[in-house]
Amino acid sequence: MNVTARVIAAIVCVGLTGRVLASPKSATPGNTPCRGSTCRPNFIFILADDWGWGDLGADVSDNQAAGPGDTGPNHTPNLNKLAATGTLFVDFHVANPVCSPSRAGFMTGRDPARFAIHTALNANPAANLAENQSNFLPPSVPTVTSVLQQHGYTTGHFGKWHLGGTPDAPMPVAYGINESCTFNSNDPCKADGSSSNTSVNIVDSAIDFITRNADAPFYVNVWLHVSHNLLNPSEEQKMACANRSAVCACSGLSDNQTTCAHQIFWAAQQDADAQIGRLIATLGQLNLHEQTLVMFSTDNGPEDEHVYISAVGSAGPFRGRKRSLYEGGIRVPFIVNWGGGTPNPRVAAGTVDNTVLGSVDWFPTVLSLANISLPSEKLPLDGLDMSAAIVRLEGQGSVRSPYPRAGMLFWEWRFPVAGNCEHSAPQLAVRDGQYKLLRDIADPSAGGRTELYDLSFWNTTDDGLGLPDYREQRNLAALPGRPFQDVVDRLSTAVLAWRDTLPKGRYTPSTPCQAWAYRGRADAPMEPQQHQQSHWEDSEPSV
Repeated sequence: MNVTARVIAAIVCVGLTGRVLASPKSATPGNTPCRGSTCRPNFIFILADDWGWGDLGADVSDNQAAGPGDTGPNHTPNLNKLAATGTLFVDFHVANPVCSPSRAGFMTGRDPARFAIHTALNANPAANLAENQSNFLPPSVPTVTSVLQQHGYTTGHFGKWHLGGTPDAPMPVAYGINESCTFNSNDPCKADGSSSNTSVNIVDSAIDFITRNADAPFYVNVWLHVSHNLLNPSEEQKMACANRSAVCACSGLSDNQTTCAHQIFWAAQQDADAQIGRLIATLGQLNLHEQTLVMFSTDNGPEDEHVYISAVGSAGPFRGRKRSLYEGGIRVPFIVNWGGGTPNPRVAAGTVDNTVLGSVDWFPTVLSLANISLPSEKLPLDGLDMSAAIVRLEGQGSVRSPYPRAGMLFWEWRFPVAGNCEHSAPQLAVRDGQYKLLRDIADPSAGGRTELYDLSFWNTTDDGLGLPDYREQRNLAALPGRPFQDVVDRLSTAVLAWRDTLPKGRYTPSTPCQAWAYRGRADAPMEPQQHQQSHWEDSEPSV
């Protein structure tokens, strides 16, 4: 079927509740273990929305070297199983703490600011112009889908898009996607982005796509809307959560978004997990487990309750939330499973891995795993091929030390940080090995902030300075005698040089909590900076 025919099919099968799905096939021919230079695995990329580290069930969020996540109802049994039969990477970071730029990083392997995508893209061109950003991701930029499509993969995208929705924005087909049904887009096939069955309908579309393309290599993005506020679980979904755990029970649960915010949040997430379970079960029905790499992650950290009163997601043990360059805004779950539970797994099972990874690594890593050379265009990637870290089997069932990384990760955030002032980070950040430096563009002599933290929580050696510090509470740049000044200078030079390669534009000065000598102290100010949805927040569909 050619591209045009697939787009027509996608328009006809609009992915709504009443659509007719193809009956699952039995075992597919040629389903042999995928190994060696001829391996062309399938890829399923499940991306949740605004899930924090602590939002996964207890079996996952508690299984981290950094410490336990928040106590919840253990409401994600399918994701727990995906991690238990695969590898949980605990030092994975998205390219930006907000939706659109984060997604652009996954798709392109490049820092999204290079395309002037700095925050959530708006459907109104005037709003994007006011933020000095593009209306959409340029379709001329190679994406993971376009390169795979050029090499014989059938590609799909179902659910949230948010890489351009202005009247002149290209449709997903322009980015090498054979079939799509999306929202926050110009897609003729409008996906369900707001009903209580949004996760059901998105996964229905993905299952249909996988079933029809089981005999050839495929790549599919399954980008869920949960748990972006406001959440609207059905009565059945609320009761399913309440029946699973007593902590999901709440008086007035049927209609109370405030008092029962946690329970509504968990109910929506549990339903998303149930649909992920259906998706994984389809691989078993089609005998595709050993040929298919499944990845789960999320676009950024959890929303702040001062933006939405019902935003009760958890960043686990990390400081920061959505829009913050502290870890809670950019460090997110990353689960990889390939043949988990089969005789021929390609990814270590039951393993916690401390390798430093970034979402910009997804593009080159997928191409490497598919035995495809990087595009010849003169467009250097910011991500690295980290396939060796993904598929290493040594240390299975253990907490593994990091696989070596040959480059740095960089971030910027140009806007205010809504919510608790504790989360208001400096404007730029860089990660190199165990160290993370955050700084404003302005030098300290001009009032800019500079902060350095040691995040090597796989290293339990205490050097007398209170390290490691994954909570980003002890600023090594401010220690008496400046013992880490060489690290500060080196990383400052690197991040400022990186920033000089980006499109110009204004940066809102960061606003730290005043008079904080030590982050995280009990008497720290808790006043929010914003009490309502901010103008830069991503707009959501009314469908």
